[in-house]
Amino acid sequence: MKYLKYLISIAIVVYIFYAFGVDIKKFSIITFSELLSLLIIAFSCISLNALRIYYIFKYQNLRIKYINCLKINMIGSLFDSTLPTSNGGDIVRIGYYINFFKNKNKTKITSISLIDRLFGFFTFF
Repeated sequence: MKYLKYLISIAIVVYIFYAFGVDIKKFSIITFSELLSLLIIAFSCISLNALRIYYIFKYQNLRIKYINCLKINMIGSLFDSTLPTSNGGDIVRIGYYINFFKNKNKTKITSISLIDRLFGFFTFF
């Protein structure tokens, strides 16, 4: 069953490359060090966002491990990058956090996510 998931994922990626006419040769101009740098920067951003929301949850006396915040933020970032709006990932994160806390404190979790969004907005200035 585990390998079936991988096979389906690879099939979807191949279909998307074929359907949209993506030229794989264009990816060869990216060096390994550039790719590694991009991955490190992306993971650092996601990690810092997870740390920020971890501390907000901790301040609100909601117990969650940092690794769970990191996992949920990675899932949310996937939806942020694939959905046409940037709010899709936030909605997914809220859903995962509500599910993690077993449908308790829905209003508090939603408020925390909005506060996290505001913190993220003000860090640009």
